[in-house]
Amino acid sequence: MNAIVIDDNPMHQLELEVLLDQNSLDVIGKFDNCEDADEFISSNNVDLIILDLFIQNVNEGIQFAKKIYDKKIPYIVCTSFPYKELPQELIKLKANGILVKPINEHLFSFEIEKIKAKNVDAELKENYIVIKEKKSFLKLSYNEISHLIVEGNYSVIFTKDRRYVLKKSLRKISSDLPANTFVQINRSTIVNINSIKQANLIRNKISLNIGTDFPVGQKFLKPLKVIL
Repeated sequence: MNAIVIDDNPMHQLELEVLLDQNSLDVIGKFDNCEDADEFISSNNVDLIILDLFIQNVNEGIQFAKKIYDKKIPYIVCTSFPYKELPQELIKLKANGILVKPINEHLFSFEIEKIKAKNVDAELKENYIVIKEKKSFLKLSYNEISHLIVEGNYSVIFTKDRRYVLKKSLRKISSDLPANTFVQINRSTIVNINSIKQANLIRNKISLNIGTDFPVGQKFLKPLKVIL
């Protein structure tokens, strides 16, 4: 991810650059005013902006935050203002994070991880499902998934070699999957149609390539016939 820093204090710029580097982000620009930063953003791919609210004057910082918000670029505000004294106008602009100086490294990393997760999800959603494993993210191709079994608020994803557990309900996981590839066959099972080896719709049963058989619920027969 490419990030820029907007802060009129050179020491703060350096501190933020180090923090971004520690969180595996590339700092492609540092600016002491919003005008130069805006010009840079218009001609470069910027994934994250770190913005000092009180840059030259607080109104300039807020006006620039509006521009960032309109462009839908993730941004974190770093300010010396106590949170309770922040202008309400800024709160409404829904920054991805607001951190009070001196910056706490752990809070900074926490906000960065949230932005990374959203960014990964947006980029990969069309072809992959994103699974969090400890402190990293795994992108699992939809083509690798044979089927899913849902129990309550948890979904178990099965591939040829592994299984993964996600804290997602049936409704949530169904909305994440491409409707032209996955179909629900009973109250708790969703299958990848490309993994179906045989479908016996008279006996209400399907067999998958991995050697697993599943019953097909009566009310799920019609949608299955349509997609097959």
